[in-house]
Amino acid sequence: MTTARLRAGRLLPLLAAVAVVCVGAYLVSLSAIADMQRSRGQYVGESFGKYLVQQVPDLAAILEGQPATKTTLDALAVLKPIGSVFKFQIYDASGNLKIDATAYATAHLVLPRNSFVNLDAKAVADGGSPSFTLSPGDGRAVPAYYSEILMPLRSGSQTVGVLSVLSDESQAWPEMISQFRAVIAEVALLVIVAFGVPVVLYLRKLNQLELARRRLSHSAQHDDLTGILNRQGFLVALQDRIDEVSARGQSLAVHLIDLDRFKDINDSGGHAVGDELLQQATDRIKRLLGTRESIARLGADEFAVLQPLPTRSVG
Repeated sequence: MTTARLRAGRLLPLLAAVAVVCVGAYLVSLSAIADMQRSRGQYVGESFGKYLVQQVPDLAAILEGQPATKTTLDALAVLKPIGSVFKFQIYDASGNLKIDATAYATAHLVLPRNSFVNLDAKAVADGGSPSFTLSPGDGRAVPAYYSEILMPLRSGSQTVGVLSVLSDESQAWPEMISQFRAVIAEVALLVIVAFGVPVVLYLRKLNQLELARRRLSHSAQHDDLTGILNRQGFLVALQDRIDEVSARGQSLAVHLIDLDRFKDINDSGGHAVGDELLQQATDRIKRLLGTRESIARLGADEFAVLQPLPTRSVG
């Protein structure tokens, strides 16, 4: 449990860094998509504004309150939204609607009684900076996605009105979202490669260190030849069993076993024969023990067995 917590604590900074990179990449990509869409909307507004100025030369005069000439009325009579623009409106510098047009009707002058003040248009006229919004539509009367760009119209250095252009973004916006997802997928892949490989190597190193620690801990208390407890492990187990039986009011037996003439066999047959004898002796003793008994090798040919004794009833 402690090792798992230690490992998790070491990984937290790395995981936090990965999360920060992913969130940062997401926000940067989302901001880039919004900037692209805003730039595109502004380009559409500027292009359509130039088109209007070409078609209606005295547009500034109309916005300043001068009567429209027959030439202007004729130009408006044939003027319709083009391209992705499905609706446009023109306001004077005070935000009053002056010209209105949709995809289903040509542009026309708005009578004073039908006009209204658009506060957003007035704010653009006062500030001199374009305003861009992207909104969802119903897909029928209004496109599924459309943008509205409010562009100041200037005569020389003076703002004389505001152009409102509604552009169909039903195709462009999903394409940008698709590009956005592709960018996020690529960034995620880079993050996985950049951070995933070090994480894997780090976890592998931790596992190796943990395995080495367990091996050292096992070797410190176990006999290398037979795999049973050594003298140090026996002392630890003995103290644990003493504490256990004392708490339960039980008894504990310690059996000491010595192999006779082991030195003679080891000297005559060699160490390999002696090691085989020790292993066979260990196996035979272990087969005689139950699950509660413990066996240890205290020396070259000395063994010990810990045996908890059952509680005897008095009566």
